[in-house]
Amino acid sequence: MIDFGNDFVDENYFFVPESFDAFTFLYINMVSEESDVDAYINQKWFNLNADVEKSVVEKWWNTLKSSYTRPHRKYHTFFHVKRMLTHMDSLINEIQNKDAVSYAIFFHDVAYDPRSQENEDRSVEIFNEFCTESELSKDSPLKIAVKREFFSNEELVAKVKELILALKAHCTDEHKKEGLFGKDDLHYFLDFDMSVLGSDPAEYKKYTQQIKEEYYFMPKSKYNIVRSKILEHFLQIPNIYATQEFQEKYEKQARSNIQSEIEWLKVED
Repeated sequence: MIDFGNDFVDENYFFVPESFDAFTFLYINMVSEESDVDAYINQKWFNLNADVEKSVVEKWWNTLKSSYTRPHRKYHTFFHVKRMLTHMDSLINEIQNKDAVSYAIFFHDVAYDPRSQENEDRSVEIFNEFCTESELSKDSPLKIAVKREFFSNEELVAKVKELILALKAHCTDEHKKEGLFGKDDLHYFLDFDMSVLGSDPAEYKKYTQQIKEEYYFMPKSKYNIVRSKILEHFLQIPNIYATQEFQEKYEKQARSNIQSEIEWLKVED
């Protein structure tokens, strides 16, 4: 056993010996944070699937974890899933079909290749596989009345697919007209997905670097051009966010962050 002595003890009883360098300390913190994220998402997943055969739930937990932890993913990881679930928790009373939105969050990026134009379609296919194995598409009076909040499983499955496929356009009428707010599950789901745009400047800077790393295969000059066009589109539409809650809380900061990134990309050229 290593004796850490009294080099450092914080209120959480986390020991850091004097011999540890900064890199080691940051690495331990990163591993600890990842473990916390995994535990949070794991609990959400098993609670969501309380009426599904445990072996199936465990198998698909491993499938999700394997997908979201692949080396090429830097932003589209479990951290992104946790961010969305956390936002959903904060607005849970506004969500109509909670299970559908939860499943959509878990599966929306289960297939992610930045070089592909079919990620959403592939994610829906994988969700279909889960539905078959979990028998999620089969209705029962107990599931409808107790677990699925009076939405039939058929309605739930259809809603999940609708939400995931909506990410292709990532735009609704509420995005196109100033002063218009959305209240549907779709609007909240899309806002959850884009919440990082309205994060504080330091977090946003980290996000931009992670996205750039995911596009490692693209020449820097091309990436800067493509990325700038996408960002400029966001500045041109009346509303980056569809719901009133997100517009009031994040819209201004999102536009500031996006404008800053456009300026960074210009400097890099």
